[in-house]
Amino acid sequence: GPQFTALKAVNWKILTWHPLYNIFSMITLGFCSALTHSLLNAGKRVFAILLAILWFGEDISLATVAGLGCVAAGGLWYTVESKKRRNGGWQKMVVAVVLLKCLYDFQTSIKNFAD
Repeated sequence: GPQFTALKAVNWKILTWHPLYNIFSMITLGFCSALTHSLLNAGKRVFAILLAILWFGEDISLATVAGLGCVAAGGLWYTVESKKRRNGGWQKMVVAVVLLKCLYDFQTSIKNFAD
């Protein structure tokens, strides 16, 4: 009926993914320090840039390589130093990854429901 037509017209990806991403971000922030959270976001941006370079066949400049290298080196340095200070942090990361997977599955099921 017409109510299902209206449901199909709604962009469920926008209405579900961004709020779920923000919720996951807050959950992750509860499991780690603000600095770790910031580095995870930087890592996400590096991944997005690399994916865009591969996907769209963009040229890679020396500045791009230098910038990505600096971000990667800083993240690696922080990881090594934080592992020296404490052990057992991997359990929190497993919980965060499982939560992200659950949120992604929820978003996919809502999208499939609308289709």
